[in-house]
Amino acid sequence: MSEIEFVKAAHWIRDHEVEVKKLFDSYFEKKTGEKSKNVWHGQHFEWFANRVSRDSFTEIDLAAIGALSVELKAQTARELIEDIDGTIRQLLRECELWVASHGADLSDPNLSSTWLEAANPFNWLWAELIKKKRIDLGPVKASKLMAAKYPGLVPIFDSHVSWLLGKSDADPWWKPMRELVVEVKSELDKLTLTRDDIHVTTLRKLDVVLWMEARRRIVEGESQL
Repeated sequence: MSEIEFVKAAHWIRDHEVEVKKLFDSYFEKKTGEKSKNVWHGQHFEWFANRVSRDSFTEIDLAAIGALSVELKAQTARELIEDIDGTIRQLLRECELWVASHGADLSDPNLSSTWLEAANPFNWLWAELIKKKRIDLGPVKASKLMAAKYPGLVPIFDSHVSWLLGKSDADPWWKPMRELVVEVKSELDKLTLTRDDIHVTTLRKLDVVLWMEARRRIVEGESQL
């Protein structure tokens, strides 16, 4: 198994246009009946994400991250949904206000740089979600919960993709993913769906392509053992 690493990722995407398209098309291939047993369940993330509430976490958010193969323990799920002191609802409202003023497309080169500043509601929400008291809500699940709200703005942190790019959960993630998605935006925008039941953001296209390539390399490496 070998990594691509962040510094080489853009070149890899540009140099493997055919393979990138195959990975994308395979992930989002719509299957029904008996064939649906082999569907990539992550393709349903968009369907759920389009239905989430922007001002609170609900069961729809749990279904969305479930499509990405993670789930929360009942205690944590209830705490997020109940939000007894209203902290999360307030942070989500502030995130929505920021998006209303600045947009929700990470691939937009003109997106305000305040998105990366510490005094930003998205950073505050991130910190709130990964509080130590929530023992089963680390970077992976937190990123997927936030991506369910804003799939075009919040980069998903995934063990497969982070391995492929040579990063750990202790390394910066949002800034390098922002730089990468901007750099390969033109290539990603060429990837189109042959279905009309979901919409896939440029950022999610990047995530899907990298995840599929990481999985391919991991499976290939295991087969050689």
